[in-house]
Amino acid sequence: RHTRFRNVTGVKTCALPIWDLNEAFGRFPMGGSTDDQINLSIRHPYLGRNRLVERVLAIPEFEKALLENYRALLRGPMKAETIKANLKQIQSATSAAIKEEPRQAMRGPGPGGGAAGGGGGRGPQTAPPLEEFIDGRIASIQSQLDGKSEGKVPERGFGPGRGPGGPGGPRSEEHTSELQSRFG
Repeated sequence: RHTRFRNVTGVKTCALPIWDLNEAFGRFPMGGSTDDQINLSIRHPYLGRNRLVERVLAIPEFEKALLENYRALLRGPMKAETIKANLKQIQSATSAAIKEEPRQAMRGPGPGGGAAGGGGGRGPQTAPPLEEFIDGRIASIQSQLDGKSEGKVPERGFGPGRGPGGPGGPRSEEHTSELQSRFG
């Protein structure tokens, strides 16, 4: 399901993934608050530990390459002006369809919005306009690249009673310690 694409008419070569676009730009309730998502760490943007990533980034050449890739993205395709121009094209192409959608469809069927089940029971999240999210996220990435911020490391699992990592993930500190001692 995650690999279906749809061509947008009138745009040179733009393919948008259909699945989960409603969860992008600070609108994924299980990803933390919108501020958490704006300030997401560029070195540790995932829940818990990932020993492979930790080991790779411990090699100075790889960390330097990662950070340079972020800088190159901010100078090019992820420049605020570029993203906002693309956003404007998308909004123009979709505005008629969006006007026809019922307001509830924007929140989803669950009590907290999103998928049925309500995003872990955190309730609806009011995200800023996309332009504000874009500006905030780019500023956060730049601040992290400049060494002024560490960014926000995600801390939440998926829903109540589901430890770090969500369904199937560790459910207790003992379990996490056991896994770390065995695979660590």
